[in-house]
Amino acid sequence: MIVGIGHDICAIERIENMLQKRGDQFVSKHLSPNEQNALKDIATPKHAAHIAKRWAAKEAVAKALGTGIRDDIYLKDIEILNNEWGAPYVTLYNGALKQLEIMTPKEYDNTILISLSDDNNLASAFLRCSWKVCAL
Repeated sequence: MIVGIGHDICAIERIENMLQKRGDQFVSKHLSPNEQNALKDIATPKHAAHIAKRWAAKEAVAKALGTGIRDDIYLKDIEILNNEWGAPYVTLYNGALKQLEIMTPKEYDNTILISLSDDNNLASAFLRCSWKVCAL
């Protein structure tokens, strides 16, 4: 059962401007420690596109959770990393994880599927959050 869908678009130029103005302060405020570490493996000219996709993904997650970024849900608590094949995946912490747990009945497991894309000056993320019955 699908319980949440999220989509967001982010202008890469907007992230470039934020990186120029705030640099490491911007990165440390909005990216998890794991995301910051993964950013070290990305060529510097691609940082803005990489971060813009994660920004869009974090916003899409917040939309799927039905809350947006507010109260106890922060961008840093929504982590977007890539597996060994390059596919993105989501890990939630703190308030974001708590919201997902509130949305998920005890007899169900949750699954978050995400797709990231960028072209020209836009980054996009589409997300589906669903439940499945727990294995017995």
